[in-house]
Amino acid sequence: MDIDKIYEVIQKALSTVPLILVGTGGTIPYGIPGMRELAQRLVNDLDKKYCADKQWSKFSENLKKSIDLERALTDVRLTKEMIYDVVNVTWNLVNEADIKLMENWITGGIRPELGKMINRFYQAEPQCVNVITTNYDRVIEYSCDQLGIPVDCLFEGEFFKKFRTNNQVSRKKIVNLLKVHGSLDWYCMQRNEVVSIPLQRKIPAAFTPAIITPGTSKYQRVLESPFRDILHIADVLIEKAQNYLCIGYGFNDSQIQHKIIRGIQMGKPIVVLTKELSGDATKLVKSNSDKFIIIQAYKDDDSKTEIILPMGTEIVDEQLWTQKGLLKVI
Repeated sequence: MDIDKIYEVIQKALSTVPLILVGTGGTIPYGIPGMRELAQRLVNDLDKKYCADKQWSKFSENLKKSIDLERALTDVRLTKEMIYDVVNVTWNLVNEADIKLMENWITGGIRPELGKMINRFYQAEPQCVNVITTNYDRVIEYSCDQLGIPVDCLFEGEFFKKFRTNNQVSRKKIVNLLKVHGSLDWYCMQRNEVVSIPLQRKIPAAFTPAIITPGTSKYQRVLESPFRDILHIADVLIEKAQNYLCIGYGFNDSQIQHKIIRGIQMGKPIVVLTKELSGDATKLVKSNSDKFIIIQAYKDDDSKTEIILPMGTEIVDEQLWTQKGLLKVI
């Protein structure tokens, strides 16, 4: 298949505004740490404190065996104190990189490709893009701000924001951003109410970060407010979407992706953009869809792109697997 035909196939799959799902790999290019960096920070900061605990030792050993963080945390049962510390270490690691990124963008005037891509889809009437992310960082918010695109994260207020009781999302002139695992800006008060306090360099006193970290506890947290409400809205938007664009998403969250799998089983096109999609995730997409496009780096040379289609695999001498590369196509 020649390059023009490949461009045409991708463009056709994204000819209507897709629901966009952004995973960890979607913001790693901007300096936000991924699971590997988080795993190392958890070991460095907490091993000494919990080395005598059998569950923590098992977790630490799992990481040393190169088991990924999600599986390593799911394989153990941590105490409430451990979970509290894991949440705080995670928040501090991501927040450090996030604040640094924001400051660099302010001084450098950089406009990230992720924002440009959202803006590309935002141009179509009724100027509404639905974005779901498992990330805590504010890369999407920063990106949209730089391009003058309004964003709704379902919280209302200026400096002490509260979750909107009427949680209907807008359908025009907005980017609806659903942060299903929480945000760096979100904190739990003592009575378990979640509020949003923007751009804190440290966790405010008497608050705990409202983020859902990997592990068995996340299955309980997603049933609590506001995560339960946000997940419900996400399900509704996924069902209504005509097509999907997954950016840096690894298909490791059954609560989030089950509706997408249902959608592609019904024939909705899906485009997956990533540096590398795991074998299990590739099998999941391929076995449930006949309208899939997986765009990833070629395993032997990431200056090239491997494009997996229902009719076969194509290798392209361009970095179409990057956000900049896909932006060029669409």
